[in-house]
Amino acid sequence: MDSIFNRTTNCLSRKEIKAYLSGTLSPAACRRVEAHLLDCPLCDAAVEGYQAIPEADAERELSALKASLLSARKAGAPPRQPYLNRLAAALLLLVGLIAVFKYSIGSFHERVFAEAFQPMPSGYTILRSAAVPSVLQGKPELVTALKFYQAEEFGKSIPHFENYLSSQPDDPKAQLLLANALLGDWQAERALGWLEKIDSSSVGAGALKWYTALALVQLGRLDEARQLLQELGTEVAFQARAGQLSAQLE
Repeated sequence: MDSIFNRTTNCLSRKEIKAYLSGTLSPAACRRVEAHLLDCPLCDAAVEGYQAIPEADAERELSALKASLLSARKAGAPPRQPYLNRLAAALLLLVGLIAVFKYSIGSFHERVFAEAFQPMPSGYTILRSAAVPSVLQGKPELVTALKFYQAEEFGKSIPHFENYLSSQPDDPKAQLLLANALLGDWQAERALGWLEKIDSSSVGAGALKWYTALALVQLGRLDEARQLLQELGTEVAFQARAGQLSAQLE
């Protein structure tokens, strides 16, 4: 069996794996997939994972694993145990940590995003005590969202930002923080939706373009991202970051 680093055929797509498991492939396609599985431990492990875990759970747990690996990558530490869920554990047992990393942050544009993304500072004092800053008085959902956000527990912060914004829809700073939380939780499509609602005059055109570019990178829409990064070349605060990211996308 060839090494996973020296395969002679391309890995299966998620669509192909799902079609194979559902029995909807043609006989010829099915034979091709089965031949590939004999040659590729990585894809064989992915098929095992899909068989073991329901589709909805797999998607949710992959998202959590991506967020965990992104946080660990930036901190220089291994992922925290709570995030090594059933899907991650199954893949780890079968093909090791390299296979997990390939499946969770495996594509070029996702790796570039993981390197470039730094969540926007909240702008509020770290909320470690019972005392709530006066500016946050009467905003319990925002306080809770910020506690999770500042701990980089982005998935937990999202519903609280959304609850706050449902009653305070004209808070652009909270909207931008929510977009950042969604990016950190690998939900770029939803992040773009919020970024499009924000008035650039209220948060700064540079910041809005930067996080929009990052969302586009996460989605693999690289030509659009490059265009925004080119525009950021005139924004002093973002010139260096935009130039570095542009170079990585070449």
